[in-house]
Amino acid sequence: MSEQNKEAALTYLKALGRGDAVLMDSILTDDFDTLARGTAKICGRRTREETVAFTGAVPSLFKDGIRFEFESITAEADRVACQLKGYSTLADGRVYNNEYIYLFHVRDGKIYHMDEYIDTKYADETLLEMMDELQVK
Repeated sequence: MSEQNKEAALTYLKALGRGDAVLMDSILTDDFDTLARGTAKICGRRTREETVAFTGAVPSLFKDGIRFEFESITAEADRVACQLKGYSTLADGRVYNNEYIYLFHVRDGKIYHMDEYIDTKYADETLLEMMDELQVK
């Protein structure tokens, strides 16, 4: 089970990094939601539809997608924790590199919930305005 759950988490990150909304759509349960933890403007709960839409907007937000570098992946029961760094260049040419911890919850090979921990202040300052312009959450 742990290996199948890890594969689901890796598929999510591959879809996100590439901006592949079809692949993202295939790995999420119908009742999926995500929670970006913190108090910054970018934080909050997002639905499955919002997550797929954001993934589809990645090619418009980032010049070459997001390249993830893994520090650790741990799987236990229905959870997979991924600690990683993301490297990217925004469409306007600014560098956007952030650090992430994603906690995925997997059911029957698909992700039903994900908690996201990032430098939210940095995301607000660099990414939020572009997201608003594209009308994605």
